[in-house]
Amino acid sequence: MPKRPYRSQHAVRDHLAAVSPEGAATQLDAPAPRAVAGILGGVATVALAAALLTGRAAAAPPDDMALTLMQMRTLTDVMGHVQRDYVDDTADADLLEDAIRGMLSGLDRHTVYLDAEQYRRLESDSQGRYGGIGIEVDWRDGDLAVVAVTEEGPAARAGIIKGDIIRAVEGIPITKAGPRIALERVRGPADTKVTITVGRQGEKDRRLTLLREVIRIIAVQGELLDGGLAYLKIGNFQTGTAGRVADTLDELQVSHGGPLAGLILDLRGNPGGVLSAAVGVSDLFLSRGNIVSTRGRDGADLASYQSDPEDALDGAPIVLLLDKVSASASEIVAGALKDHGRATLLGEKSFGKGSVQTVLPLRNGGAIKLTTARYYTPSGVSIHGTGIEPDIAMESKPGSDGIDRALLEATKLLRQSDFAGRPAGADAN
Repeated sequence: MPKRPYRSQHAVRDHLAAVSPEGAATQLDAPAPRAVAGILGGVATVALAAALLTGRAAAAPPDDMALTLMQMRTLTDVMGHVQRDYVDDTADADLLEDAIRGMLSGLDRHTVYLDAEQYRRLESDSQGRYGGIGIEVDWRDGDLAVVAVTEEGPAARAGIIKGDIIRAVEGIPITKAGPRIALERVRGPADTKVTITVGRQGEKDRRLTLLREVIRIIAVQGELLDGGLAYLKIGNFQTGTAGRVADTLDELQVSHGGPLAGLILDLRGNPGGVLSAAVGVSDLFLSRGNIVSTRGRDGADLASYQSDPEDALDGAPIVLLLDKVSASASEIVAGALKDHGRATLLGEKSFGKGSVQTVLPLRNGGAIKLTTARYYTPSGVSIHGTGIEPDIAMESKPGSDGIDRALLEATKLLRQSDFAGRPAGADAN
């Protein structure tokens, strides 16, 4: 019987961020008074700078303090010019929020500011649910393409299918709003309406008004194959994913009437999720050693996660499928199983996101998702920006004929009588 997975009380804080690499499916209310326009080089500027430097001023050299004060004056000068001279009227709260977003975007692509609504959605996504119409989309060559449709969801009932193009949301063209804003407008509270324009090759565009529902994200899908082999697809890593993997393995073993002969673990197209889920899934298949470690500023060790001494498959071989979209939490699992000689990796080199984002709530109801650490595989390797190389390299996507050759190759490997889970000569750590 599979062991129970690792549990964490910090699913939101340990968020690894479902990244949106090219080709991947995606997914303030503290208004400042208008008087902020008058913060131009006087005592108010000094007070604002002092407040921002709390906790650092004592250690900062005088020259650094002077430079920071000058930069704060520049910020308020720019804000004043915008408020007085920009062609359209501007709101202070919007300008300050944009300044915050700009400051964070300059750090790295995964560090972002979340307003109260975006923060709420992040928490919902981590729990595996959100209010929407049940589609996954991909930004391709300037189009917002539908790549998956939730069965029995509002979009499916309206006839939306994979390959359709979302042209507009609430009458605003995608080319004008951009994919991020468009997706935010598609989502919303259950039992509210949203109007979208949908295009399909060879057909006239349709304007549809759909009623949003609570959409449950199906993160784990399992299937029993011939010969006692199991196929397990993990779409993303959410709170509870490890438990659902364990339950699915239980069900497949019961259906088979005994221990499974091998497992195909499919992480293709999986952009990541929460750290605790990645650790928990890895722990299910490892009986010893380190799963992943995280290091913060200056390389200081922050945490190290170890496996319990049990293996849910009792050593049955595993072939793990990955592609160039597999990222973050997917790479933690792939790296751990590869380094311990527990699985053969088949497919394409992974995306290469090896950083951890901590979600820090703010007093205005929003939050910042801040990169606070990088993670390292059991062999001590950081894959950030490089990715994980498969043991067997091959095209991961099904061919134009619809045949999934990567899946066929994985099945073939597991059915070899002498296949033990890693290619000959592979080193276990």
